[in-house]
Amino acid sequence: SDSTSGLIGSAGWDVSLGTGSTLDTDVTLVGHPGCVRLNAGTNAAGRVSLLLGATTGFSAISRGAGGAELYLEALVMAPGLSAANVEAIRFGIGDSATPAVYVLAEFIPGTDTDWTLAADDGTGPTRESGPDEILPDVWYRVGVRINADATSAQLVVDGVDVGTPVTTDIPTSQ
Repeated sequence: SDSTSGLIGSAGWDVSLGTGSTLDTDVTLVGHPGCVRLNAGTNAAGRVSLLLGATTGFSAISRGAGGAELYLEALVMAPGLSAANVEAIRFGIGDSATPAVYVLAEFIPGTDTDWTLAADDGTGPTRESGPDEILPDVWYRVGVRINADATSAQLVVDGVDVGTPVTTDIPTSQ
């Protein structure tokens, strides 16, 4: 269960924190102004979700906002990356802070060695891995591109399409 939630700034970003989690918006990272630090803490219930827009449903956005391609990108770095201190890093669109219906770029230490694109329309996930190993303490620009008719999703790392596009299990409404 969430222990805290609330809006960040005026653009509609929302944060959802699990037990023992923190969000630090006063972070100075050389060359990366505006970054926030998400810390899930050491509690088993620790989780941090940073959300934009509605926290339930995403039929308009998953269709590419009225016929346009949808591209989402985040700048991500995981210090001290290991299965012992990072459960998962996920970025994309979904139906909630812990989504059952989604299109996400994700990395799960102990399971993955590289970024993976995952899609689930509620019938079961499809996952396609990228080719490059993720290194700790390295910045990555991670993107998810969904075509206009939501029939293909592509993982993008540092501006380059990587891996095989996902063409099944892409949600078109929720």
